[in-house]
Amino acid sequence: MKIYIDNGYNPRNDEAAGVLYETGLRMADSLREYGMEVMLSVPENTLKAAEGQNQAVLHINQANEWGADLFLALNLNYSPDRYATGAAAGVFKPSPETEAVSASALDLLSTQTHLQNRGITQRQDCLPLKKAKMPAMVLDIGFLTNKNDFELATKHPELISQLVAKGVAEGLRDIRETPATADAENPVLKTRPAFFQLYPAGRKNICRLTVNVLSSVIPRKPVANAHVTVYHGKEGKHILIYRGETRNDGSTIPVELPYFSDKAPNCPEMFCICVRHQDYMPKNTWIYINSERIKRENIFLDERRISNR
Repeated sequence: MKIYIDNGYNPRNDEAAGVLYETGLRMADSLREYGMEVMLSVPENTLKAAEGQNQAVLHINQANEWGADLFLALNLNYSPDRYATGAAAGVFKPSPETEAVSASALDLLSTQTHLQNRGITQRQDCLPLKKAKMPAMVLDIGFLTNKNDFELATKHPELISQLVAKGVAEGLRDIRETPATADAENPVLKTRPAFFQLYPAGRKNICRLTVNVLSSVIPRKPVANAHVTVYHGKEGKHILIYRGETRNDGSTIPVELPYFSDKAPNCPEMFCICVRHQDYMPKNTWIYINSERIKRENIFLDERRISNR
């Protein structure tokens, strides 16, 4: 199995380029332990980020000439919302290989580092992947613009690279039934680094909550760029679970709400959703989660009105 790792896909600055270079280098070593052939787009640290110059097509051509079986580009995402967070996978054209590898890698990153799993999507920014002759994907290992995501990627490249390599090996094993990777020694670190968590440790299960923020006046309009904060009410304390902004359609990314193993049966978890927007009155809503796996909550905001008095 020949894996091409693009550790210089399209870095936004020299600092991001250095993080991706180091992560790719370590990931290549981990994949070789699984018996795979690996080629790096940047085998030596000579990369200088050039804004606006995407090298992805050059790297894809190199992967095509090499005859790679999978093209995987590492990336640090960017957002004007500094609270945007999480790992995700992008493809131009889905395939069983990219679906399996993405799902496996994202699940490992989510469970082992508490990075939020933003899922697998077809994205316009993955257009260069159209030229790949093999299954190809971009894996976002966090947000450059999120302090905690970038700290994780910067301080723990070994953990990130091992988790992604394990996800690649297990995903391809499931698709192609190659048992050579199944019994490889687990390279994942047994301890988690001490960095910011989206939810407290000790959770047992997860409910995926999507918050939709709409105007209260009919016809209801989606409220974009509303600040949404979710707290868990536990033992008289409010524990931060999520902080972010709504998208153009008024929705948040799926928020992972934890169940805790120390709760009594049939005792629901309490969460407070706080929504703020400069054009609308603030609103707090309590919700209760017992055994739901997926939940949608609509929050209706009243517009601010200026008194003529």
